[in-house]
Amino acid sequence: MSFELTVEVEGLEENREFFNRIEPAEGVSKKLEIVAQKIVAFAQTIAPKVTGFYAANISYRMLGPMEFEIVAGAPYSTILEEGSRPHIIVPVQARALRFEIGGEIIFAKRVMHPGTIGQGIIAMSIRQFYHEIPEAVEEGATESVEDP
Repeated sequence: MSFELTVEVEGLEENREFFNRIEPAEGVSKKLEIVAQKIVAFAQTIAPKVTGFYAANISYRMLGPMEFEIVAGAPYSTILEEGSRPHIIVPVQARALRFEIGGEIIFAKRVMHPGTIGQGIIAMSIRQFYHEIPEAVEEGATESVEDP
């Protein structure tokens, strides 16, 4: 399971046809890709570093010349990003769960997990660079029109 978040900027949809018609889409796309790279780099720096797997699986995809999405591809991304409700954990391939509390080994047939609070790494990273999205669109369009 991966966690995907698509960013949409108000006002761009009305101008999509115009941008596609005058060919600044490539310039806009390049500028937006730079913003997407910044978002990913920031998310990777604030992601948990226990194994590094989560951070290594944060990426972006360009969906079109004026659209990108940030993807957290780790199987547990949704739980890490959004949190989880309290739930029961039972063994799947064993007769009991084994864990350690305060140096003591515990065996249990089931445990009640209290749930987790989501860390919102992707959303926080997007908020950090959100102001750069309209600037990237404007710069990319302007440069494309000025330098045909």
